[in-house]
Amino acid sequence: MLYRYSHIGLIEKGIELCNDIFEYPLTIFPVTEVDIHIAIELIEEHKGAHVKPRDAIHAATLKNNKIENLISADKDFDNFDFITRIDPKDYTPKNK
Repeated sequence: MLYRYSHIGLIEKGIELCNDIFEYPLTIFPVTEVDIHIAIELIEEHKGAHVKPRDAIHAATLKNNKIENLISADKDFDNFDFITRIDPKDYTPKNK
């Protein structure tokens, strides 16, 4: 998120959104060597979909950690059959 908003010249908005995102049930995983190998496989498997390396790394980390649900507005994650993408505007925390 910081990268994207920085890239479009809105770093302050990116910082605000990153701080806001901690309201979600969130687990942050490190990216491992295994994740990189999985990302390469995903890029090769989805050549027609033109999977971006950053998305492949995120998807690979999810796959390696057996995470099936992802809160993201990025429709590119719909290319991966092992991920159920939940648009943030459609997400409602269970404890609220």
